[in-house]
Amino acid sequence: MILSKKNNHEFSCLGWIFGRVSFRTVSTFNIFSLHLLDPSLFLWIVQFTCQGGVFSFSNDMLLPLQLFNPGFTWNVFGPQGLAGSFEDTLSGQMKHDYFPVTIKQLGAKVTYHDLVEGSFQLEGVRVKTRYLNHTVLTLGYKLESGGISIAYITDHEPFNHRLAVEGYERSYDGSTNSEDDRHVDFFIGVNLLIHDCQYTAQEYGQGKTGWGHSTVEYVVDIALAASVKQLALFHHDPNRTDDQVDEIVRYAQERATDIAKRKGLSTVPEIWAAAEGTDVTFGERA
Repeated sequence: MILSKKNNHEFSCLGWIFGRVSFRTVSTFNIFSLHLLDPSLFLWIVQFTCQGGVFSFSNDMLLPLQLFNPGFTWNVFGPQGLAGSFEDTLSGQMKHDYFPVTIKQLGAKVTYHDLVEGSFQLEGVRVKTRYLNHTVLTLGYKLESGGISIAYITDHEPFNHRLAVEGYERSYDGSTNSEDDRHVDFFIGVNLLIHDCQYTAQEYGQGKTGWGHSTVEYVVDIALAASVKQLALFHHDPNRTDDQVDEIVRYAQERATDIAKRKGLSTVPEIWAAAEGTDVTFGERA
């Protein structure tokens, strides 16, 4: 879920994202905060994680506590479903089978907004959305404010599955990799790209095709092609240890440096692993 805190009592959320462990430390939930413009505007990316490898559907863990408090007002944004609204999707996962409180019984005032591909303005932030390639309907987000841009791409698999193993090269004939090229175009030049990279190419080739996730190799290649400033490796495989995640980061950094030297690129993105408690601050550009 991407949250925009406007003040102590009004919040906006962009998209609920349910998935596997997204940060290296497994806990009930993790927050990756991005400060834009000034202390009055925060953007939070919250990815709920599994406990012991089994996803928890307990909604006292999934839903922010403020949703239960009458003194709060929320605007909730998320992808419109194929068979219903975004509110319908949330209502479905709050059936009695999963939780004793229905979505209509939440104490806060909640307004739901269905999203498709496009863009809209939220306070001082321009939000752009693009459909990702996943097993279910999923949106990626690009946030722009004060000359700073951040792309949040979770649960995405290369449209051309071959690229997950062989790596990405931009196509110029307008055919083979066209959807992957448009994926890169979505976040060209961003200050920070946060991208799903659950597998290595070797792991992906061992029966993970069609599971809806990217490889480290593909993500490094598209980050270089898009000339992003920073790349946060994200949606770590839940079976990895912290040491293994660190090794993945070193491998990604080496790959980026090697490709940059081979292609004569002057800069490479700073690459690091999204982790619980990470706080990245950007100052507004003139």
